[in-house]
Amino acid sequence: MISNFKVNNPCVSNCCLDEQDTCLGCFRTLDEILGWHSMSDEQKTGTLKRCQVRQQQKYDKTNLHQFKK
Repeated sequence: MISNFKVNNPCVSNCCLDEQDTCLGCFRTLDEILGWHSMSDEQKTGTLKRCQVRQQQKYDKTNLHQFKK
C-alpha cells in the first residue's frame, strides 16, 4: 500500500548544538540534520522517535536537579 504521508522536517528554527552535537531545538544529532533530506520516510520516522527519547531524557535530567536539596 502506498502512503501519501510525508514526514515533516522537525526543525523549529532554534538551532543550538549541545556538547554531544544534538540540537536543543529539535533534538536531532548533527548527522541526522545533515542527512534528513536523503532519508527515507521510514528513516525519518525512526529519527523522530529517537528525538522524542532524547528530549524526554534531557527534561528528566533537568527536572531532577530541581528536587535535589
